[in-house]
Amino acid sequence: AASDVYKRQNINFVKDAMFAATNEAGGTSFRSRYNDRKFMFAGKTGSSQIKRFTELQRELEIKQKDIDYKDRDHALFVAFAPYSDPKYAISVVVEHGGTGSGSAAPIAKKVIKKVLERDQLRENVKSLIGEEMLNYLLIFLERRAEVLVRQWE
Repeated sequence: AASDVYKRQNINFVKDAMFAATNEAGGTSFRSRYNDRKFMFAGKTGSSQIKRFTELQRELEIKQKDIDYKDRDHALFVAFAPYSDPKYAISVVVEHGGTGSGSAAPIAKKVIKKVLERDQLRENVKSLIGEEMLNYLLIFLERRAEVLVRQWE
C-alpha cells in the first residue's frame, strides 16, 4: 500500500539523518563514531535544558562545562547498531551531563561496542540452551547487576 511506502521512506530518512549525525564530519556525535563497519552505529545527540541561560551568558558564549554542575543541561543520546543490520537500540541520559556529544554519546559508544563484540557469543549460547533459557539467564544477570549498582551508590 502507498502508506507503507511513505512509512518506509520516513524511516529511511530518519536512519540516514542519524547516520550522518554520527558518521559524517560536522555531525554532533562524529567524535564517538567507529570506523570499523562491524561497530558502526547511527545516533542523535540531545539535551534537556535545566536552567535558562541569561543574555549575558549567551553573549559571553558560556559553555555547559563552565557553569555550576546543578545548572547544567541533562545530556541525551539515542542510537541503533549495527547500522547495516540494526539489532540493538540504546538510549543514554546523563543527568547534568551538559551535552549529548560530550557525555552521553561516548558512553553509548562503549556499550554498543561491548554488545556487538558479544553478539556472536549470545547467538551461540542461544543455540546451545535455547531462547527461553537464555531469556531467564539474562533476566537473572540484569537483576544481579541492579543489586551491584545499588551497592556502589
